Amino acid sequence: MPQADNEDDNPLGLRIWSLSPQVVVRFLRGCASADYRSSARTWLNRVPASWGGGNGAEETSLGRVAKGRVVTEQPLLDAYAGQTVELRIRISCDGRTVEAARTFQLPAASCDEGLMHVYELHGRAEWSDDATHPLRAGDLVPSEAGIHVEPGGRAVVGAAECNGLRLDLGPGDYGIGGYRSDARGDSFSGPHALVTADSHAGGWYSSGLEVLPLGTRCRSCQTASPATFEVRNGRVRVLVGAVLARAGRRSVRVLAGEEAGAMCTTATRCDLIGPRLFQPAEPWSMPVAAPPPRLRAVVGAPRGSTPPRRVLAPAFSKLEVHRLAEAGGAPEQLAVQWSREFRAHPGRAGDAEPQQGVLIWQRIAPTRWRIVYSRRASGYARLYMSFGDVTGDGHPDVLIVQVQGSGACGPRVLAAWAAGRERTLVDRDECESVFRLARDALLVDEPVGQCPYPNASAHCFGGTRHLVMRWSGARLVARRATVTCALPRFDPARNCTRRRR
Repeated sequence: MPQADNEDDNPLGLRIWSLSPQVVVRFLRGCASADYRSSARTWLNRVPASWGGGNGAEETSLGRVAKGRVVTEQPLLDAYAGQTVELRIRISCDGRTVEAARTFQLPAASCDEGLMHVYELHGRAEWSDDATHPLRAGDLVPSEAGIHVEPGGRAVVGAAECNGLRLDLGPGDYGIGGYRSDARGDSFSGPHALVTADSHAGGWYSSGLEVLPLGTRCRSCQTASPATFEVRNGRVRVLVGAVLARAGRRSVRVLAGEEAGAMCTTATRCDLIGPRLFQPAEPWSMPVAAPPPRLRAVVGAPRGSTPPRRVLAPAFSKLEVHRLAEAGGAPEQLAVQWSREFRAHPGRAGDAEPQQGVLIWQRIAPTRWRIVYSRRASGYARLYMSFGDVTGDGHPDVLIVQVQGSGACGPRVLAAWAAGRERTLVDRDECESVFRLARDALLVDEPVGQCPYPNASAHCFGGTRHLVMRWSGARLVARRATVTCALPRFDPARNCTRRRR
């Protein structure tokens, strides 16, 4: 049973727990002189721990005992939540002894400011109270203890029973706080952590910034709604839910998709910056006070070189860059296919959406480049880019194909340098067709005619038209067209409909 503390509101996890195990001794033979002795020890994480009171030490002379006598004792053991207690009993009978032992594991009471669990440990770490001890997975860490994670290491600490409380700690020194089901627990601190917690968990201190999770559990249901946020050296990014960020004299609510940070001029003077939106791929090196960089239409580069990749597409994009060599009067170009996750709004409605597209950059001076072609694609489509010389000038042209759904529907676009500028030679929105580049030609395979089979799929057709399109100097012209039908009874001349009898 936990013992109350009348001096304060000492939570359950910090109270002294009393154990009164019943010890039953049965004598199978009589003894002229018998003695009872009990002793106990307590520890936490394999480290000896202090007693909260009674330590179970008793020594009693039983004198002469008869065969079949039963002796009952109840030693008193007082220890703290989360500790392990071992009780050892020794009975002597005319110089002969027998021993028995029992181990008790006291509950951690994590949700009432009790100990935190160490769920995972990668690399080396230590925990400290009055001394420093090695930390291992499966250990319990008390509130106000410290944890040190070595470089390259990682520790997952928390209490899943407390509405999913979880602290994913990177290298560094941390102060462990707590969770209280009736209030807010003691605060945590440290340089780098990914935290899932609700409003009963302690706040997080980091380099002048205090972060208080605001999520709660629904009072009338079992739905858990904790906040998830990442803290790095005085900066917080919220991934789920909301937190309250404080620095200096200012506090602000920060929603999912937003970040805030403390800018400190001295150890005691800090200002709160934010909140502002952050993008999923945005590096932590970006200043919290600066907006994300905008895509510029004209950029510079040293003579003979190309611009850095980071300026060739919208900020924080993944990209593929293909160099299109200067030839046949066409200037040097760069074809860039980019994609990214982009967030336009905070909160639950502000989940990031996929974006992607194609840009063509052109060298307009020895040290200057400009965007001469731009096309945005659906973020949920599959986007392909291929190259070939359709115009015959030796400079690669760019075929952009966007497909979506089982019918591969979407635009088919051919961009090329022609007549002294970048032009769109083909722009068709189609389904089921295949476009590809060959030497001096654009090849198109497109379906024709109705499906000849009953109950067939939606992607069944009478046949296929194969087009060979070549550049005339002014436009693309179909130089050759052949039709192949699925069945002999279909007429290629009539786009694979039934032959006339």
